[in-house]
Amino acid sequence: MKDLKPEQDARIDLDHLEIEAAMLPQIILEYSNLLIELINKKAKIKRNTLTLRASTELEIRLSPEEYGIIGKLTEPGIKAALELDEDIAEIENESLELDHQYNIAKGNLEIIRDKKKAIELAITLFIAQYWSMSESTKIDEASAEILRQRESERQNMNLEKKKRGKGK
Repeated sequence: MKDLKPEQDARIDLDHLEIEAAMLPQIILEYSNLLIELINKKAKIKRNTLTLRASTELEIRLSPEEYGIIGKLTEPGIKAALELDEDIAEIENESLELDHQYNIAKGNLEIIRDKKKAIELAITLFIAQYWSMSESTKIDEASAEILRQRESERQNMNLEKKKRGKGK
């Protein structure tokens, strides 16, 4: 997998919208694949952590003195020995690092999906010849578009309220 550059991939070249639109599916695929890869790694680490904890707990129960437990073996003592085990701490730190990478990758994919929406809007504006209009016409048309979007949102919310009302 190529080295992803979210800052670069999030940019939109308004002078080459056709290239931006054509490249977008490949970019989304790359970020999605990274996310899937991290999900798989997280699942493996979780399984390995559980296996390591179980085997270490068994070792503690069989040889408590090797883990610093002298006298009667208790559940709190076993739990403390597990928490102090270096191998378990190492794999749990790996898990935390993977969680961090996963959250970053998930955010980056969301940014790329936002880029898709922005490209769609830019293409719509290009088709409407937005950049060839005078400033006053742009403002009037932009205001009209915002009003249309708000009205559409209001209508959608009213429909949802009606649906919820009928469902009771």
